[in-house]
Amino acid sequence: MNSAPLSPLEAGFLYAESPSTPMNIGSLSIFDGTGWRDQDGQLQLKRLQSHIEAKFMAVPRVFQHPVWPLGSTTSPSTSLAT
Repeated sequence: MNSAPLSPLEAGFLYAESPSTPMNIGSLSIFDGTGWRDQDGQLQLKRLQSHIEAKFMAVPRVFQHPVWPLGSTTSPSTSLAT
């Protein structure tokens, strides 16, 4: 398994999360889409989607999830999501 230990900050957020205290973060960003429009003014969604997907590949934590080794009392680590 390809895994790496969580940082103290990551582990802190994981341990603090509960049904009454969700530790997720939401965001809304509004950008000027001038560079993403064709000559007719239509947003080039496929091109924008490809650009965003390429950026996600540069952030490995996006595709990982926390795991605890079976029978272990050690801190959780991350594993690539399958």
